[in-house]
Amino acid sequence: MSDFNSNNGRRKSVPTLIATEAVVRRLSEVEPENLEWLWPGRIPLGKLTLLAGDPGLGKSFLTCDMAARVSVGAVWPDDPSQQQSVGSVVMFNCEDGLSDTIRPRLDAAGADVSKIVAIEGVKLQDAETGETRQRSFTLAGDLPVLAREVEKLSDCRLIVIDPVSAYLGAETDSHKNSDMRALLAPLADLAHKHRAAVVMVTHLAKGGGTKAVYRPMGSLAFAAAARAVWFVGKAPNDEQRRLVLPAKMNLAPNPTGLAYCIELSRIVWEPDPITLPADDLLAHEAIPKAGDAGSSLSQATEWLEDALSNGPRLSRQIITDGKENEFGEKLIRRAFNAMGGKPRKDGMEGPWIWSLPGWRPQPESESSQSLKSPAPSSLFSPIAVEDVPKLPKLPPF
Repeated sequence: MSDFNSNNGRRKSVPTLIATEAVVRRLSEVEPENLEWLWPGRIPLGKLTLLAGDPGLGKSFLTCDMAARVSVGAVWPDDPSQQQSVGSVVMFNCEDGLSDTIRPRLDAAGADVSKIVAIEGVKLQDAETGETRQRSFTLAGDLPVLAREVEKLSDCRLIVIDPVSAYLGAETDSHKNSDMRALLAPLADLAHKHRAAVVMVTHLAKGGGTKAVYRPMGSLAFAAAARAVWFVGKAPNDEQRRLVLPAKMNLAPNPTGLAYCIELSRIVWEPDPITLPADDLLAHEAIPKAGDAGSSLSQATEWLEDALSNGPRLSRQIITDGKENEFGEKLIRRAFNAMGGKPRKDGMEGPWIWSLPGWRPQPESESSQSLKSPAPSSLFSPIAVEDVPKLPKLPPF
């Protein structure tokens, strides 16, 4: 196999790799390890955890509260007698400003911000010219950079990725199981190697039924790879109260839920456990209210618009993903027709492909083009949250 080398006009050979044998490990050679917890019974160390909920429910407040507790070794709200180990925190957050949102929330939660770093991107360096530039961090290509920063901290116990969809990379299809499993497996390996809890924050898919574990946006691979999935929703009949309910827990008996509200830019937890299942809360939210125009067709249409938002996809994959979200094939086809979707064949004998009405491929912008032979630069340095200017203190409460 060969590939064209644009530098000198000649073709360079690319080795063809062939699987020759299985990688086998005898279980007698595996040393047993004790399961460790960041938040006992709720968030395991060395594993992936998914935190899912609609926008505006305080998920970022929740992750700031967790980061603050880890940074000072504070107790968890459901076990005030058990002091926790102090650790460092790595935060990814592309939706909130560091200086006017994240730092004030951490201060309000009592964080030691010298123990918290925020990664805003990576530096790339041209191997030939030495020219450097910065781009956004992606899980698809920059995990070695993250691993180096975790190693520098030496005591990292928590990594927050909020929202995880913003860090997948342009070439990754968040609705495709194979893409997501290939991306999440190395992230899980990093979490295990460094004994850090990785909390991925995501929104809910529009529509999609009342099974909480199927509702996180994108592929079901997110929930499958996570050892714990937590669902955040509004409490029935109380607009200010939020519930954090378990949707999946592989490593311990199903825990109870928790409730909180937000006061003066911080989380205030309720002392009593919540026994309401996440599926029941979703079922309550799905009950049509007076004046609602919602229907199964409109929910399927909203889900389909989201699934096709990144461009055309194979119709058979859309139908498979729809079934995972509790939409039948007939309903998906009705929704596609209702929205004016455009089916087309990929060549004479190719499969059917679906796209949104009016979709056109976007030309690659100059700013998105990579430098020639880019490589991660050793100049990369995350921003310590303590370096962000502190705003005036909030009034006492």
